[in-house]
Amino acid sequence: METIAPLARQVDLPVTADAALDEIDFGSFTGKPFESLDNDPEWHCWNAQRSAARCPGGETMTEAAERAIAYVEGLEAPAFPALLVTHCDIIRALAALTLGRSLDALLELPCEPASRTTFDVANGHWRLLALNEATLIEEDAARSGKLIQDNITL
Repeated sequence: METIAPLARQVDLPVTADAALDEIDFGSFTGKPFESLDNDPEWHCWNAQRSAARCPGGETMTEAAERAIAYVEGLEAPAFPALLVTHCDIIRALAALTLGRSLDALLELPCEPASRTTFDVANGHWRLLALNEATLIEEDAARSGKLIQDNITL
């Protein structure tokens, strides 16, 4: 919440959090430095087969994407337009699925911190309007309506 709270105060928008937009549950990978995973075959499998592999003790990329999709599609009309803040793997997964690409290609899609990715979602149909745009967060929030979701990275 602390990532988005200053912006929310600036534009007088409420902040709510929802676990549906949380980062993927990395299970036993959680908290480990990348260097310690370099020789882990499960880590390499996870990164090569995002469409099917499960983080040991965690979730699959498909499960993480499905919970985010369900959340977005469950928003009621008064919540739109909405500014949703989540993690890069969730954003990449939504973009990949919208483009009809495999989650195995997830890491080919850019997603920089504080970038903006814009989707148009209506009646279960998704369109990707912008991917990984550099922008001033304040301008986005001023145009975005009444909902801000905070899950660390925009």
